[in-house]
Amino acid sequence: MRSRGNEFSGNVIIGGPDQLVKLMGGEFATAYENNNFKTNEDPGFVDMKKGNFMLKSNSIVFEKIPGFQPIPFDKMGLYKDTYRK
Repeated sequence: MRSRGNEFSGNVIIGGPDQLVKLMGGEFATAYENNNFKTNEDPGFVDMKKGNFMLKSNSIVFEKIPGFQPIPFDKMGLYKDTYRK
């Protein structure tokens, strides 16, 4: 049985194919794309070349995807504590 009812919504996509998902068939295989922003350019990252993917406050993403909430990259990953220094 295939996945059904997959939704791709509110995403920033840089590069890649125009079709985000290629369904492999099956009676119930469905996917929906809604309110995404696809570009081949830097959409306004703080420093893409150095891997800082936080968005600048004037990023076009906030215009293209109304209500977009910035991803808190600075709060993701391992934290330094007594076990990690």
